[in-house]
Amino acid sequence: MKKRFIPVFTALALTGLVACGSSDNGLVKNGVAYKDGDAAKTSETVRQSVEGKVKRVTEKLSMKATTTAKYGDTKESAKENANGTFVYDLEEATVDGTYSDSMTSSGKTQKNTAKFKAKQQADGSFTFSENNAADTFNEETVAAMYLSASTSIYAWNFTMDLESLMAAVSAAGSAAVAGTDLTSFAGAFGELATKLVIDGDATTGTFEVGLKEEYNLNLDLSSMLEGLEDSETTSMISLLGLTELPMTIYKMKYVYKDGLLRSEVAGVKLKMDMLGMVMEMKADSTTTYSYEMKK
Repeated sequence: MKKRFIPVFTALALTGLVACGSSDNGLVKNGVAYKDGDAAKTSETVRQSVEGKVKRVTEKLSMKATTTAKYGDTKESAKENANGTFVYDLEEATVDGTYSDSMTSSGKTQKNTAKFKAKQQADGSFTFSENNAADTFNEETVAAMYLSASTSIYAWNFTMDLESLMAAVSAAGSAAVAGTDLTSFAGAFGELATKLVIDGDATTGTFEVGLKEEYNLNLDLSSMLEGLEDSETTSMISLLGLTELPMTIYKMKYVYKDGLLRSEVAGVKLKMDMLGMVMEMKADSTTTYSYEMKK
């Protein structure tokens, strides 16, 4: 499941989330250990019924994050919410997106909105007829979003390699992962991959893949500092003496039906004690997909 990176939750300087899901607890209740390639067992009959027959994909996402920091008798908190709707017309090769987020901290709320319209050209590049947030939704970002919407929607294309796992639990665009060499986290996320389970019949294209219970892991920050492009964040991590980031993935689930992706869910939380300051963060997101098929 190759996911595109959308810069959100910039307040979570050390971690965040891009993922998606339903209204349940975001865990796979039953199932057996997932092995890479299981999803590719989707039958040829199911593949032929949907592959190349999707006219339009509508993706709706809702994300939220909370951060609290305590030091002495002082406590501060911040909340961030984001919502977006992205419509991919696979016949016209267009993307129409709206996105909004708001952050509340110290009683003040800051809001941002984005809207864009883009079309893929013959050479594969994208041009915009409208875009009021080019720093976030640039050509590279939209191209990755379109590629994901046109390929990752199919059940047999599900995969959980290192890059996919990173995308599922980290906020691209946050200072701690932007420009980072993903191999720094190979050990931690390689272990996560062994915890995935699958429930359902992959041959029918109707199944769930994800975690059966929450999972704890530690990200090695010292080894990733060399890959950071953000010098301010690098200095902050070094100053605080942080060597690892303990993280709990408390939900992660992908739901497929009749060969098509229907929803995704993921959630991350962490707690750090830095020079007497205790910081807690929690972030989760839900995304659902709907389809208009060709006639």
